[in-house]
Amino acid sequence: MLCIGISEYFFNSAAYASFMAGALSLDIADNMIPHTSHLRLTTDVLALFIPEIMAIYTSAPILLHLSVHEPPQFAIEQDTLLLMLSATMQIFAVLPNSSKEQLIHMRLQATFTIGLRVSGQKICGSISDSKLC
Repeated sequence: MLCIGISEYFFNSAAYASFMAGALSLDIADNMIPHTSHLRLTTDVLALFIPEIMAIYTSAPILLHLSVHEPPQFAIEQDTLLLMLSATMQIFAVLPNSSKEQLIHMRLQATFTIGLRVSGQKICGSISDSKLC
């Protein structure tokens, strides 16, 4: 039998190393979405929420850029793991000449509760009660 103890320090160190390595940044473009999906990453979708966009950008592809701007923090509670993130989301219109023009820039604060349990020889987790500000 093998017993392993993992502390908050373990998770926070891994998060810090990932942050410092630049691994917590993500670009999402329309070509990353399956062609069978009805949802396309274009200004048409944004125009549903911000109609003025359609007057300037007609069916232009958009690029979502998500990046964490400080190391995520973990806290361990009984049977749960809390993950606290501070991130930035930027949405760009990709113009016909392949240049990008920023449409939206927002800062996000999120807390995720990850329920942990052991099932057989596996550690299982489920995310719930997330809070996004």
